[in-house]
Amino acid sequence: MPQAILLQDVDNLGERGAVVDVSPGYLRNYLQPRKLAQPATAASIVAAARHRDRAEQAERESEERAKENAA
Repeated sequence: MPQAILLQDVDNLGERGAVVDVSPGYLRNYLQPRKLAQPATAASIVAAARHRDRAEQAERESEERAKENAA
């Protein structure tokens, strides 16, 4: 089964940035035309992981600033 990286949240499949196993037809005929996913390559998986890490770091920093401002 090919893997895909989700570009948006997809019900019953996963959240944005997740690497999921999907059937080739589902990826080619449904997910790609609707810009919901792209085929996962080694480089795109690494890039998605980096993007996810940066987003998590930004969220943690935002929460810390909110806590400091609330105090």
